[in-house]
Amino acid sequence: MLPLSNVLISKLNPASPITESFRLLRTFLKNGRPKQAEKGSIILVSSAGKQEGKTTVLTNMAVSLAQDGNRVLMIDCHLRSPSINQVFQLPNQKGLTNYLRSGNDFEKYIVPVGVQNLFLLPAGEATDNPSELLSSRVMIKLLEDLKLEYDMILLDSPAVLSFTDAQVLVSHCDGATLVVKYGKSNRNAVSKARALLESAGGKVLGVVINQTEWRRKE
Repeated sequence: MLPLSNVLISKLNPASPITESFRLLRTFLKNGRPKQAEKGSIILVSSAGKQEGKTTVLTNMAVSLAQDGNRVLMIDCHLRSPSINQVFQLPNQKGLTNYLRSGNDFEKYIVPVGVQNLFLLPAGEATDNPSELLSSRVMIKLLEDLKLEYDMILLDSPAVLSFTDAQVLVSHCDGATLVVKYGKSNRNAVSKARALLESAGGKVLGVVINQTEWRRKE
């Protein structure tokens, strides 16, 4: 068993109210899936700005989906600053960029993360042209092929207002979720991020409010 980061509340503390929140999010995503039993769904997870917790949300969402019996793949499309591998204490020498450059056998870059039913395609080696790689025909074909292998595919992308990567990806997804950090995210920025994703052909399913203050009801 691989060591897990303490941000994975869904795995480390199943009784936590935070974990229950991810179960509710899991139900929302499953109910919103297209009625195509033979194909999985691709969900983009992004945010308007940086440091809003989207990788934490994505990884906990992935764990919760996997615990429910879904075969789940996380793809680190944040090629400029990947971090999913760090959450699961995994290397990042080979991954998505290596496959997109070679086009040879994507399965050899996908790794288990120590949680049943859950897998990761790391970002891979650094590249000078991330947007071009993510918009390539090889990437589009990869996503279509992966939908035949996994029930849910979660894409971690850079912030919408920082780079074009999320806009490049969203038109090839079944939906997108914006992570909003409580007390930090700017309402206008979130609205602009949503508009950009929708203008790129994406369907924004909703927002996840991160780091809200939880109070027990008496």
